[in-house]
Amino acid sequence: MGKASIRPVFRAYVRTLRREFDGRPLFRDIVFQLIAPVLVGLVLLVRMPDVLADVMASSGGAVTAIGIISSFMYGVSAMVFQIRVDMVDRKGLASDKESRLVDELFADVLWAVVSGFLSVVLMVFAGSSPRPAVWQLVFGSAGVAFMINFTIVSFMCVKRMGSLYSVVADLWSRRREGSSGPS
Repeated sequence: MGKASIRPVFRAYVRTLRREFDGRPLFRDIVFQLIAPVLVGLVLLVRMPDVLADVMASSGGAVTAIGIISSFMYGVSAMVFQIRVDMVDRKGLASDKESRLVDELFADVLWAVVSGFLSVVLMVFAGSSPRPAVWQLVFGSAGVAFMINFTIVSFMCVKRMGSLYSVVADLWSRRREGSSGPS
């Protein structure tokens, strides 16, 4: 797919699912954020197609909400990018751990945008007919999986934004302390 590939965004997101101290994968997070949504989608497709059809028929509000939130998350990515640029401009103020938090938040926000838009596109393509075709159920199943992933990743982003706020507040305090001394 070349320049349109989302593979680097996905890889960056998956790299955030690691332990902070030693970089080993957090299997609990991988299962919860990646494997479980796929399994839910597959179970709906294979075992409960009628439930999946009902979900698809009633997902209009969720699709709208996810589309709007994905757009807002895209705006958040610009703000996180600006925070990273500011950290680079102020060399020495941010630790490696703080910089890594910003980088991971950026990767997670970008994945939330991709996951949200993919869920919307898949659900729109799936449509909502009383007796959906198999291909519509497959799209709907994938759409549900991406909706679940989007929700989980969005909450992870909120948690990391809270942590980032603490980092930025601390950096601001260090900056004020450094500039309040004698000239």
